[in-house]
Amino acid sequence: MRGTWQNLWDNVQSSLWFIPSVLVALALVLSSLLVELDVVLARRQSSVIPWLFSGTADAARTILSVVAGSLITVISIAISLTMIALVQASAQFTPRLLRQFTASRTNQVVLGAYTATFIFALLVLRTVRSADHGDPFVPALSVTVAVGLSLLCLGLLIYFIHHMSQSLQVAVILDQVRHEFIESIDAMFPEGVGDGALDPLPASIVAQQMQRIDQPELLRSKRAGFIRRIDEQTLQDAPFGSATWLWVRPQIGDYIASGTVIAALDCMEHDQLADHIRGAFVIDRERTTQQDPLFAIRQLVDVALKALSPGINDMTTAEYALYHLGDALGRLADRPFPSNVRTTADQRTRLIFTRPTWEDFVQAAFSQIRHAGQDDVHVTGTLLRVLHDLALRLPPGTRAEAVQHQVAEVRLSIDQSSWSLADKATLYELADAVEHALRTRKGTVQTL
Repeated sequence: MRGTWQNLWDNVQSSLWFIPSVLVALALVLSSLLVELDVVLARRQSSVIPWLFSGTADAARTILSVVAGSLITVISIAISLTMIALVQASAQFTPRLLRQFTASRTNQVVLGAYTATFIFALLVLRTVRSADHGDPFVPALSVTVAVGLSLLCLGLLIYFIHHMSQSLQVAVILDQVRHEFIESIDAMFPEGVGDGALDPLPASIVAQQMQRIDQPELLRSKRAGFIRRIDEQTLQDAPFGSATWLWVRPQIGDYIASGTVIAALDCMEHDQLADHIRGAFVIDRERTTQQDPLFAIRQLVDVALKALSPGINDMTTAEYALYHLGDALGRLADRPFPSNVRTTADQRTRLIFTRPTWEDFVQAAFSQIRHAGQDDVHVTGTLLRVLHDLALRLPPGTRAEAVQHQVAEVRLSIDQSSWSLADKATLYELADAVEHALRTRKGTVQTL
């Protein structure tokens, strides 16, 4: 249940409507307070009034009407720019990036400031009374604040245009995704000394070692969607009874259909346990990078694949994506992976979680780009240089095998290509350098 509420809060924070709604609510409260303060200042004939708006009721109506009317136009421009950015990002890069634009605090605050100022001007406008309608009243302080907010919105419009022009640059987009990836691996794989540390066994192997019966109890999903998070604490608190182990089969980021097996355990005594286990799975329509660093890789790879498509044919963008992938994986290369096994508080039940391995990260980052860019010499050369830098950061152990596999596949592509002998010789030299770095990693840095 905690994971469900956390996921709901994440969705609300990343929506375009939440911050504007909060600012509109603040505008409602602020307009009421300032109008009441204007009434007090008018009755006391405070000396502050000459420093504020000193026009007539008609002048106040004109100013507030102009502020409200102009902000409607500005809101339309801001929404149009946002929609253009969404369409451009979806068509030019990948639809998986749209959440970045809707979750942008700049976009949310700017749209919220425009809407809140518009509402504030309307609410103050209704309180203006001229002498023809009884006791005249001009909310001088409120009108002054409305003018100040309109000037602020003008500055935000200029900044918003600058922000949108920057956010559509591929270098900025890739950098944002890389930072999300780094934040995710910092949370899931705390930095530590990984030299000589053995990676945990895959969850499937651990589960096979624990199984004592041929046919364990299988728990199936009643929903369909992507697994956004798995609440481990909810599983820790589950009433397992006599069950000694539970294997969570899918990993975060997997798509599960209704009826898919999501867990296996040796004993399930009642339906309450099944409902409790299902409640630990947070399923939604799309993935996020929280608890799912492979989704950040997916976004970077999608940008590269779109750039390598015949319709776009932008090799430089693909190379940029490789640079960012290499940097992010390099930060993960020497970090120990946490164990796939947890134990409940009563030490009676072992929980086995399916998590991505180092091989999964390397394959997700490079395999598709390697296939899509195998006809381009420069992309293949960039891939080998990125693999070389990654190889130098690997600790002793089995993690070199995943990189070695990528190099072997690149060699096969070179053998089957129709490139010139000079290009092939250059690429073979780069591949040799990667393999040498794998044999002598953590040693002297080589220059390519």
